[in-house]
Amino acid sequence: MKEDPSWERERRWLEKMEALSATARGIAHDLNNVLTPILMNAEMALSQAPEGRLRTFLEQILEAAERAKKLLGQITAFGRQMQMERRPVEIAELLRGAIERIRSTLPPGIELREEIRSSGTVMADPPQIEKVLLDLAENAVQAMGEEGTLEISVEEVDLRSAPFPRMVPGPYFLIRVMDTGYGINPAIKDLVFDPYFTTKGADGRKGWGLSAAYGIVRNHEGALRIADREGGGTIFDLFLPKMIQKPLEEPSPLPKGKERVLLLEEGGLLGVEGEMLQRLGYRVVGVTSPSEALAMLEGFDLLVTDGELAKEIEGRIFKPVVFLCRFGEEARGITVRKPVVLRELAEAVRRALGESQEDEPWRRS
Repeated sequence: MKEDPSWERERRWLEKMEALSATARGIAHDLNNVLTPILMNAEMALSQAPEGRLRTFLEQILEAAERAKKLLGQITAFGRQMQMERRPVEIAELLRGAIERIRSTLPPGIELREEIRSSGTVMADPPQIEKVLLDLAENAVQAMGEEGTLEISVEEVDLRSAPFPRMVPGPYFLIRVMDTGYGINPAIKDLVFDPYFTTKGADGRKGWGLSAAYGIVRNHEGALRIADREGGGTIFDLFLPKMIQKPLEEPSPLPKGKERVLLLEEGGLLGVEGEMLQRLGYRVVGVTSPSEALAMLEGFDLLVTDGELAKEIEGRIFKPVVFLCRFGEEARGITVRKPVVLRELAEAVRRALGESQEDEPWRRS
């Protein structure tokens, strides 16, 4: 039996991503060490800043840091599922936001046409999907040069059988990006999603653009495929699974408490994370030594700990625990990804304190 080319492409891509993932985790780790204090201190400063120019500056810092945090997630989105900030989002709203950004980047001679023929909800991380569409649009512009037409459309399709590995049959939104450029040579069609692949020679722009797009879509349980356009040009088809929409709820108040929390963290983050927990009502003591934390743990209701530091006392933690892990670190138990966001921390702490000790792996045998 002849092997399906799409399955072979998926297999080859996964092999390459496995090799890249180790490098990506190292890069993300180093960037995290720089970004984490920026994000956390900006959030704490903003909570205390009065209205005025200072507050505006802090909001801009926090917004930029949040974008950088999402970029860290994208870097480590290769080869395996990573934590994403997915939420229900209206497909038309998602597309219109991306289209406006694309429109602002186009040369004067490129006409942008849009056709949004469907409505409904997808479970998506909007900045990541927006990045995919921006990368596809940039690729189209490079193929067209100074003049041409870029078309972006969306429609609902019902896939009776999965056309790609890991896709489940069912309703999908098909986002189509079409251009009137020179098209893609059939000889290199299976290479366009490879990391650092380019047709522009030594001076061409190289990077993780289309490879990143492929990984992001795959981590959304979707697919990305490429096809020639009749009459010239290229078509990229992006499939995202449609979800059964439930009424969107307003964010609930931050869960708080009065329990005693022991915080084990590196010195540079101890203060700001401690302040976060105090804002949530907890009585907090912070330490930087795993052995010291273990000696003090008896007098506390919960341990909140850096994932790496916790390894030194793993197996001896006999209290509820929340792990603070960097992108690329393996999640275990109840985990919050760094840089820590206040709501994620608040919800994780309450969940850890609310779970039965009999069901927890940290319970002393």
